[in-house]
Amino acid sequence: IETKRREKQAERARAMSPDLRGLLSRPIQPLTQNDRAELVALCNVLALSTFGPPPTRLRRIRKHLTRVAEDDKMLAAEGFGARLNAVELGEALEERGMYVPVHHRL
Repeated sequence: IETKRREKQAERARAMSPDLRGLLSRPIQPLTQNDRAELVALCNVLALSTFGPPPTRLRRIRKHLTRVAEDDKMLAAEGFGARLNAVELGEALEERGMYVPVHHRL
């Protein structure tokens, strides 16, 4: 199940890469519910559900990033993840939208 989820996440990221590039190439500004394609692309990269209207997706992204920021603080206080094993490190990277092949997590 996890392997399929990761493969789907990577596939979606590749499919949405033009929208992600557009998001990264624009001047820094907050996402809004009007950024429909970018919201879907970001949800896909972060392995979040894309179901629902744009305001729901935006709220989902903000909630996820708030949790990641809190996790970042805890990781920083604990030596920046120095004590994480390979599985925990892979999970932390995936929460931040980075694809980690299964064979790198073993």
